[in-house]
Amino acid sequence: MFATEEAEAFAAHLRRCRHRVPWLTDVLELDLGLVRVRLDDVPRTVRLAADPYDLLSALGAGRLPSNPGQGEFLVRLTA
Repeated sequence: MFATEEAEAFAAHLRRCRHRVPWLTDVLELDLGLVRVRLDDVPRTVRLAADPYDLLSALGAGRLPSNPGQGEFLVRLTA
């Protein structure tokens, strides 16, 4: 449980600091959602403001997203 608690605490710290990092909230939602799914094997849905395909494609390629689509996106996370 320690790693999960550390992830939650770090995410809370980043939210409190209010860094001017575009899409940080969406990345945190995805990461924490995946941590929780792995912890209890219960699927979850997270809400994002940026297009998850645009966001994850850029990050997966090792670059910052330049202009991901904006809107209300729901992503279903499973184990």
